[in-house]
Amino acid sequence: MGLKGIWEQERLQRLDEIAERQQKVSQKIGENRSERSKMSKKLTKELQEFGSNLHKTGLENKKQRQTENSERRQEMSQKMADFRREDIQRQNEVQQMHQTALEDKRQRQNEIAKRKEYVWGS
Repeated sequence: MGLKGIWEQERLQRLDEIAERQQKVSQKIGENRSERSKMSKKLTKELQEFGSNLHKTGLENKKQRQTENSERRQEMSQKMADFRREDIQRQNEVQQMHQTALEDKRQRQNEIAKRKEYVWGS
């Protein structure tokens, strides 16, 4: 085999090697695409589940806060009603004390007037 034959044989060998490398690269690209597609689907599913769980948790937290707020409002309403009732009771007691004091004062004034009339005679 002459120099030209050896050169042609080496060129064909290099072309075969290049074709093999291109085939391996194409195969690897296909595998990578398949792997990325699977990973993308998996991540999409996980993201949807995360979003769904986050939404569900948010709704549960909102419901719990609303329940707590409602209980607090109810408690405050009860405290206000109790306070108003106690305030009215205190006002009535004070008014009763004033009435009693006024009656005592009138009674003493009447006694003083009677004594003056008795002592000084009219």
